[in-house]
Amino acid sequence: MLRLLLLVLVVRPALTEVFTSIGHMSELLDTEADLLLSLDSYIAVQQRRLHSLRAWAESIQEVRRSATLDPEGFLGNPVNAYRLLKRLGQQWRALDDSAIMNPATEFLANVSAQRLRLPTEEDVTGAAKALMRLQDTYRLRTRDIADGNLPGAKFHDALSARDCYDLGRVAYTEGDYRHTQLWMRQALRMVRGTTWQKRRGAAGGGERRGAEDGEVEETPGGGSAVEGVEWLTGSAAVDEVDVLDHLSFVAFQQGETEEAYALTKQLLALDPSHERAQGNLDYFSRALSSKRKGDDESQLLTTGIRSDSSSSSSSPSSKRRRKDTMGGERLGDDEEEEEEAVEEEVEEEVDDGRSASYMKLCRGEGIKMTSRRRARLSCRLWDGRRNPRLLLRPLHLEEEWDRPLIVRYHGVVSDQEIHLIKELAKPRLQRATVHDPQTGELTVAHYRVSKSAWLRSEHHPLVQRLNERVADITGLNMDTAEELQVANYGMGGQYDPHFDFGRKEEPDAFKELGTGNRMATFLIYMSDVPAGGATVFPDVGAAIWPIKGTAVFWFNLLASGEGDYSTRHAACPVLVGSKWVSNKWIHERGQEFKRPCSLNQTE
Repeated sequence: MLRLLLLVLVVRPALTEVFTSIGHMSELLDTEADLLLSLDSYIAVQQRRLHSLRAWAESIQEVRRSATLDPEGFLGNPVNAYRLLKRLGQQWRALDDSAIMNPATEFLANVSAQRLRLPTEEDVTGAAKALMRLQDTYRLRTRDIADGNLPGAKFHDALSARDCYDLGRVAYTEGDYRHTQLWMRQALRMVRGTTWQKRRGAAGGGERRGAEDGEVEETPGGGSAVEGVEWLTGSAAVDEVDVLDHLSFVAFQQGETEEAYALTKQLLALDPSHERAQGNLDYFSRALSSKRKGDDESQLLTTGIRSDSSSSSSSPSSKRRRKDTMGGERLGDDEEEEEEAVEEEVEEEVDDGRSASYMKLCRGEGIKMTSRRRARLSCRLWDGRRNPRLLLRPLHLEEEWDRPLIVRYHGVVSDQEIHLIKELAKPRLQRATVHDPQTGELTVAHYRVSKSAWLRSEHHPLVQRLNERVADITGLNMDTAEELQVANYGMGGQYDPHFDFGRKEEPDAFKELGTGNRMATFLIYMSDVPAGGATVFPDVGAAIWPIKGTAVFWFNLLASGEGDYSTRHAACPVLVGSKWVSNKWIHERGQEFKRPCSLNQTE
């Protein structure tokens, strides 16, 4: 027992919010390798009873054969990253408890010792939300995500029906009924297309709304309450009744009463004794009957049913149902059209700070550059206005945008330098923060999903050389610039539209630095991104795509010192790949003779 306690106590510090950084998630592959060795020993002792665990371990080994070839490339596929987080954050954690029932001391000690290094439930939930954020931004079909078919992905791993169900549950607990519907429908398609064993999952503690009070009873919390090795290995059957229960309630909440009625009938065909469904069916029947009798909308609203103006013959829900050979209703063969119709509503429904123009730019749509304006953009060699260090090796300068002027410098950093900067940053990565305009303090925000580290010149001579290089290229003073920030974006990593400079209503944004406002931004791309990850400027319709080794530069302030509001920009969610960038924010103080102030307020 003492040996076990020592093993539990002698552990590395817990990793937190690993889903926000692909760089940190790569370490989880090593953690999983350690756990697999312990699992192999445990299976040798308990082989007959744990046959299903053996199959699970082999499936992980199959996945890892691809993962170890290119860890960041493998984790760059968000489906792979989600499944890794789920395995380590839920299944491996629960395996510890399962082993207690049939203890194998050495294995249990090893799993317990690794426990603090495993992802948390917050990581699994964060990864699920990231998948749904990618689904919205890039207009991805649920089926394509479930199949692992993402543009630019080198490694493909499909989601199981249980994975799809769990994604639906995350959306459900967040009150996100549209995504609940999309993912529960995908789970239902997979369940009905596979010979799953029909079994009821254990009921959780979700809220209930009594049918006797004139309201529909909400489906109980479930899903993750399935006990035993079947759930650990992902082989647990998804209960079709449970999925239909969620879908019927969600349809009702979205005003699709006819759909809710039809789904509840399907549920009762599978489980006639389902009391809540019986009560709900009666309620739906009365509501539909009242509607057919021509009751006005206000009467329907007082009963808790939202108005549904479409007739049964033309409603989307009636079109996407048909009779199957068993006599029950199921999703029709045109479920792809149905899903596309549902997903067309994404851009109007998203209300988390992201605009439709921002998401279009992330997809490469809506770029506002006329051919005449583009013809005036130029490419040329840049020697930093005859800077001695650039005269013999000038950079290639490419004008990306005219208003505001955004330029890209090619060949700013080498692959070797990028590798070293990443290695310096990895142990220092922390969840990226933003300035709270109310308090002036740094705080974590849901709209910035990444991890960042600050590198000082004393950390390594390369950092000082990079600072000097930025000074040579821009002609600006680095003495008052911020330290080099290195950022790594995780699953669906993004930074919603924001300004780099402090606005008038944020007078204390950089007060603690004492160097004035952020005059300019020098952004270095340290990785190529196979899909997604653009830097976009929604107000002017500009999109800049990451190219490894290049840097983009723009002024945040006009020459008058006023903020340039056209520089509001965003980092689009990373769809596939791992995005590494480094930032150098250059402040006003010390630039008086480098960039003289203009007397014209608009310049």
